[in-house]
Amino acid sequence: IGAHPDVKVFSCRAFYINAEGKVFGKTKCEPITTREAFERHLASGEPIGINHPAAALHRPTILEVGGYRPEFEGAEDIDLWIRVAERGHLVLQQDEVLMRYRIHGSSVMASRTRQSWEKGEWTIACMGARRAGRPEPTRDEYQAELRAQPWWRRLQRERLMQARVHYRLAGFDIANCRWLRG
Repeated sequence: IGAHPDVKVFSCRAFYINAEGKVFGKTKCEPITTREAFERHLASGEPIGINHPAAALHRPTILEVGGYRPEFEGAEDIDLWIRVAERGHLVLQQDEVLMRYRIHGSSVMASRTRQSWEKGEWTIACMGARRAGRPEPTRDEYQAELRAQPWWRRLQRERLMQARVHYRLAGFDIANCRWLRG
């Protein structure tokens, strides 16, 4: 951070561990290690996904952007990182693994996977609206937009959502030696 005094959110990568402490994976967030990488990532229109449990936050900046918004629970971190970045503040994540992140049956990643991804999609829709100079859609407006899509697009979204959820849950089961269930 000494080289980047304008960094307002900083994190690192982590190993995922099961209930017994066995490593079964690593956070796959793209390391945003330099101002150039941050600017490229921001210009790509992709949300910023850094390791939330390891994040160090500059409190005045977080308060300035309105902090965590409870309506985005499950994706409140991604919403916050995006809003911090959109205000011109630097958000970085080093590539080094400095923590172990325990995943268990009641963790948000395991118990509310679908809710988190759905809120994440809404977060991205809000980001797109802000960047286009439009007001953010409310949750009801966003869901109405989804319902207004053709049936085949809704079916495809549901298929992909189910695949993502089952893939993640299977990974957790396998990591916890529940081979058959996984």
